[in-house]
Amino acid sequence: MIKIGSAYKSRVQNMKTTNVLLILVIGIVQISFGQQAPTDSELNFDSAYYTALYSQENSNSSDVQALVAKMRSYYIKRYNSIGNENNLLIPTNLQPSCTNMGFEDNNFNGWCRRTGVYKGYTIENGYDVIYDDIDDISLVICDNSIMEDLDCGDDSGEPLSALEFEIQERQIGQTDLYGIDLGNIEGNYAVKLGNSCLDYNVNRIEQSFIVDNSNSVFEYRFALVFQDIGVCDHIVYDIDCNTNNLNNLGDIQSHHKPYFTVFLEFQGQKIECSEYLIFGDENTFEFDSVGGVLKKDWSKSIINLLDFVNLGDEVKIVAEVADCGYGGHFGYAYFEASCSTNTTDISASSNNICVNDTVTFVSDTHYTDYLWSFYDNNGVLINTNTNNPAQFQYTQTGYYKVTYGPPSTGTTGLNCSQSLYIDVEDCGQTNETCEDCYSFRPLSNKKYWLSAWVKEEKLEQVLSYNNSFVQVTYSTGSNTFIGSENFYPSGEIIEGWQRIVGSFKIPPHAVYFNLNLINDGGYPAYFDDVRVHPFNGNMKSFVYDNENYRLMAELDENNFATFYEYDNEGGLVRVKKETEKGVMTIQETRSSTKKIEND
Repeated sequence: MIKIGSAYKSRVQNMKTTNVLLILVIGIVQISFGQQAPTDSELNFDSAYYTALYSQENSNSSDVQALVAKMRSYYIKRYNSIGNENNLLIPTNLQPSCTNMGFEDNNFNGWCRRTGVYKGYTIENGYDVIYDDIDDISLVICDNSIMEDLDCGDDSGEPLSALEFEIQERQIGQTDLYGIDLGNIEGNYAVKLGNSCLDYNVNRIEQSFIVDNSNSVFEYRFALVFQDIGVCDHIVYDIDCNTNNLNNLGDIQSHHKPYFTVFLEFQGQKIECSEYLIFGDENTFEFDSVGGVLKKDWSKSIINLLDFVNLGDEVKIVAEVADCGYGGHFGYAYFEASCSTNTTDISASSNNICVNDTVTFVSDTHYTDYLWSFYDNNGVLINTNTNNPAQFQYTQTGYYKVTYGPPSTGTTGLNCSQSLYIDVEDCGQTNETCEDCYSFRPLSNKKYWLSAWVKEEKLEQVLSYNNSFVQVTYSTGSNTFIGSENFYPSGEIIEGWQRIVGSFKIPPHAVYFNLNLINDGGYPAYFDDVRVHPFNGNMKSFVYDNENYRLMAELDENNFATFYEYDNEGGLVRVKKETEKGVMTIQETRSSTKKIEND
């Protein structure tokens, strides 16, 4: 462009050069029309979305535009590599909610696919996978184009060009080559990840979306086929491999067996306790062994996303299957999913449990590998049960912990179980201490909201109370201290009272939760309206006169009160509202009865 401009300015002096340059300009323009850049619409590129996204992290507008331009270049690169704009669908990072989770669109809309090479597992480095898209974003396929494996041999039973990702239609009464019941697909379709080609491929499918109230529970189903390598082959323990008994996961030092995993990612990091992981070893996991393969027919699990992230967060769902790390044995999986608001809690058949009662426990989250673990008063494991529901009889009084989740070593080596606590009483004796000492039972690894009001009886006027606070402490089943959090008054003092608010998350291994009202000053302090409830819920409370049972006050979601005043006849005469600026009268009514005059 600089050369063209210079030629135009000097056209009187060098008309010949100008003519040559004008001809070149016309040629360039003609070529440009022939290769016109695709529009944002053709790319399915949402410039406004990325501008807003990058603006959250960058205040410099030029930096934001540079990032948007870079992302658009990726879209153009992918567009050119595919060569068919009709295949392009909305990328997963634009999904406001779960999209085509169950593949009911009969395509990959909403999902991205990745391939790679599996090199094996070691206890030091975990699962070693080299993805094909490390240096080339175009190899992350987020559209409906087909990815094929052209290296499949005739001896595998698959066609020569077996698909690495395939939409599988539900077929009542039909099974696949290795006996997976295709009629048990819950919807009309599922996805098949991988194939029975002899290779060391990794096939991964993923989708990102914003968590809201309509999709906070993620449910998925899967079925697996792993070629049987042999109990003690391609696996190394720190003890001798035992071919007769199930081996402990914690003893495994390395292996190269096919595996399948499902997990969540948040801000680019795997959420470890969200992971389900299983590999092809029948001495470690339960399989049906059929015709030289290990088969696990359809299983289901439910994950409450709010156990790991908050409403409004972006979460990524990942499902991945791999062949043997040495390339001589295959692995593949069927997968389908959905989003809902169903519960994922574990529960007991009764809240009032007496000695010698048999209690039934049930969980909405179920894996064939998961188990119930029952502990004594000191937190020592006393029994396990793989059934769901499960039953257990309590023969002594006490406060007992029950968990449901992976085995003690876990498929990820972590303690990621859900917990429940049972209070067993001697129902033949009266508990003089309290009617139900454990009626309030917050769950470990859950977030809660605390609020209260405090008043310090000081002579001088102050802007805030500094000597009174609420303390939350956590301890184990043996009363070993884990940690504590303090919550102090904040905001305006209203009619002598100041509010205390804050959130806390109970540690995963806490058994006891203590709430302490503390006054460190030399003046009397009064606490009132202390409330604790789940962080993602809300609470209202009411105060009644203990003699005439009239409603005296109503405390809203923020623990601010609305006061009701009555006359001697019980008629409502005044309504006052507590606000951050003080108590305001919002309604006042006066009434009288007309006197009858006697003539």
